[in-house]
Amino acid sequence: MLKRQLPMAGHTRGNRSPITCQLKCGNACAHEAPNTSGNTHFRDIADAAISRRAALGLGGGLAAAVVVGAQAVSTAPTAEAHGGTHPKGGGKLEFRALNGVPKTVDDVTVPEGYDWKAIIRWGDPLFADSPEFDITAQTGESQSRQFGYNNDYLDVITDGRDDRRGYLVSNHEYTNENIMFSPEYIASNPEDVVNAGIAAHGMSVVELRREGRG
Repeated sequence: MLKRQLPMAGHTRGNRSPITCQLKCGNACAHEAPNTSGNTHFRDIADAAISRRAALGLGGGLAAAVVVGAQAVSTAPTAEAHGGTHPKGGGKLEFRALNGVPKTVDDVTVPEGYDWKAIIRWGDPLFADSPEFDITAQTGESQSRQFGYNNDYLDVITDGRDDRRGYLVSNHEYTNENIMFSPEYIASNPEDVVNAGIAAHGMSVVELRREGRG
């Protein structure tokens, strides 16, 4: 199922996600090369140019930057060696720095002694009478009273007094209906999918309260 929906899964390089391939270029690299003429492929021209620069000694700066970057990552101080640090900006909470986390780890990683939990997720109710989230029956009407999709800008604005009340403001920049819903639901309920996607865009403002400090 994953390979059918995201054919570039397992074939991307660096930090590129197969979802990006799906949304930005329609998985162009998963298809046969579109150059059916006798002209040279662009990748061959680029490879030749890069090889020529390296032979002439013009690629030294780039090579040095790559090596330094790799060393900086591999020789980062461990959490034990770091001993704890204050964040920039005047914060007072101490924490031990994290080592690099592999990109294959699908989890939120926090420093030792800290914990995390989700405040609100896509489809969570925004009002007392909001409908329960049902991925098999999502509509524009139900989504309009639920938290939106794909957080971009995210901020917590407090009341400026005791910081026990504030507002979580989130910008839902765009939606990925082909990831949000199953192919079967998209095929059988195209109007609901479109309306739900439209309603999942925009801004959400969520009032937050906490019982005490800490």
